[in-house]
Amino acid sequence: MKKEKGDVRHVFVTAEAAVQVGLNAAYMLRLAKQLELSEAEMRQAGPRHFLFSTGGIEKIIAAKGGNR
Repeated sequence: MKKEKGDVRHVFVTAEAAVQVGLNAAYMLRLAKQLELSEAEMRQAGPRHFLFSTGGIEKIIAAKGGNR
C-alpha cells in the first residue's frame, strides 16, 4: 500500500475554516487573500470554494488578533 501524503482531517472548506477562525466566510476570505497565503495553506477548489490547511487557519487567527 502506498504511503499517504496528507490527512484530509486537516483540510477545511471555507465554512469550516470560518467557524474555527470566528469570522464570517466572506470577511475571512478577504483577510486570507490580503495575507497572501501559500498554495499549501489555501487554494481555490471551485468558483467560490476554497480549501484551508491548519497552518493557513493559524495564520488567519494570528492576523485577526489571536482570538478564536
